[in-house]
Amino acid sequence: MAELGKDIAARKKALRAEIRARLAAIDGPQIEGKSQTLAELLFETPWWTAAEWVFVYIPMGGEVDTRYFVSRAYRERKQVAIPRMEGDDLAFYFYDGRTENLLPNQFGILEPDPAWKLVDPFSPTGKRLLVLAPGLAFDRQGRRLGRGKGFYDRFLRGLRAAHPPESDSWAVGLAFNEQLVDRVPVSGHDERLEGIVTDR
Repeated sequence: MAELGKDIAARKKALRAEIRARLAAIDGPQIEGKSQTLAELLFETPWWTAAEWVFVYIPMGGEVDTRYFVSRAYRERKQVAIPRMEGDDLAFYFYDGRTENLLPNQFGILEPDPAWKLVDPFSPTGKRLLVLAPGLAFDRQGRRLGRGKGFYDRFLRGLRAAHPPESDSWAVGLAFNEQLVDRVPVSGHDERLEGIVTDR
């Protein structure tokens, strides 16, 4: 079992390096154009149409630009929550149209000011939640490879424990086509997604 774990860890490390190299070849204008295309495709899905809450990350370099989702959700009067790393977990804060109070964390990722209103996604509200998940690699079976810290896996595990499948809450990965692979190596603690949207 230990050897199997080492093999999966090695495969994850190699795949992260491969995807980072692919992303490094995409320049700023390409990221903007591909992000806009992806956004339009997501807006056509039942996930987006039905969602009342959108939980959306602020991107790091090379990730899908999520400002299109934030502005569209705000215009459509969907509630928006943005994550902040707190210890080993993600806490989500309510976005009310402000952007000036985003603060860089230790990794340089912009996060909400903790003075914002805290959102409790684990409290059943009857609201339909759409979680837009970042990652490095994805496959068509909903497997996701993150950056190795497990923040989203822990969050999704807690969310699914609080909201049964019939509650209409979905986790959807956002990826450029370059991030889609045949199979993502996964461990027992890795959470699958309900779907993936790419720029294709």
